[in-house]
Parts: sequence; structure tokens; C-alpha cells
Amino acid sequence: MSSSIDDRQKAFESRFKVDEELRFKVQSRATKLFGAWAAGKLGITGDAEVAAYANEVLDADFEEPGIQDVLRKVKKDFDAKGIDMDMHHLENEYNVHLNAAKQAMMAA
Repeated sequence: MSSSIDDRQKAFESRFKVDEELRFKVQSRATKLFGAWAAGKLGITGDAEVAAYANEVLDADFEEPGIQDVLRKVKKDFDAKGIDMDMHHLENEYNVHLNAAKQAMMAA
């Protein structure tokens, strides 16, 4: 009896680990897509430069849980360039890229 409970617990833990890894990959991809979108709005061109900015945005995601750190980074950069965009619009745009990342991961 104890063995079946242990097996179920291990299966649950394994599934949780896989789900968390997938969630992390989707969020990372969404953040990079959002960063690439923001780079375009900022007038950043060139594949290397866009990728570098997207990576800066991704790095900002490790400051705290959630996406508020990412939104603040992009908002600050937009403000510095005189681009008028509120946090609500940025959050909606992030969600568009989150949905795209989910779709891409499901299709893979």
C-alpha cells in the first residue's frame, strides 16, 4: 500500500516539475517576444540589436515574481524616448505575446 502512495507522489512531483519547466519556457519566450516588440517601438533595428534588447527585457524578469518588473523596464525605456504608453497597454501587449508563446509551444 505504501508503495502505491509513494509511486503516486513521485508521479505528481514529476508532473509538477514538467509543468513548471514548461511554464518557465513559455514565460521566457513571451518576454523575449515582448522585448522584440518593444525594441521595434523604440526604433531599435537590426537582428542583433533587437535580440540584445529582448535579452535586457528578459533579464529584468528576474528581479521579482510576475511581470511587473518587465513592464516597468519597458515603460522606463519608452518614457526616456518620449513614447506615451500606459502600463495597462503594456500589460495587454505582453498578454498578446504570452498567448503567442503558448500557441508556439503547443505546436512544437
